[in-house]
Amino acid sequence: NIYFALYFAARKRMSPTFFITTHVTILMLLHLILFPGDGLLPTSILLSLLSGFLVNVLIRLTINISSLNPALQDSIVAQNINNMINLILISGLAGVIGFALIPLQQLVATQWLELQAHIDPTEFGGAIAYELIRGSSWLLGINGHHLLWDISSGLQESTKLNMLAW
Repeated sequence: NIYFALYFAARKRMSPTFFITTHVTILMLLHLILFPGDGLLPTSILLSLLSGFLVNVLIRLTINISSLNPALQDSIVAQNINNMINLILISGLAGVIGFALIPLQQLVATQWLELQAHIDPTEFGGAIAYELIRGSSWLLGINGHHLLWDISSGLQESTKLNMLAW
């Protein structure tokens, strides 16, 4: 999420502090909306990636409005006021989007759990599916073992038992 913020700040030649603050705020806001029982600190890599893209899109929309673009302001005070207004506006928009995504998030989570329940890495087809999902997740920068944690931990446990029995 920080990488998205720094990249977009460098690309738009704007304050990295504003981008990092906005990205982290929206990540924590969406985490609290979508996963209310998991505490304050987000642990979902997918949510971090998606919130990074969402914040970049929302910032791009707000800086297209000339009165909200901090780069067009003359004084530091006016730039900081615009940054705070943008943060509040983007947080409100992200909150509305987060609440709208709750049913979709529940559907995706249910489908993902059903998919994981049908993958058996000890069979040929399940092993191919497991390795395909685990390997292709690296394209997004996600460790596949974390993405398929339930299957991976079960496979590691059965491997340990097999080695002890041998």
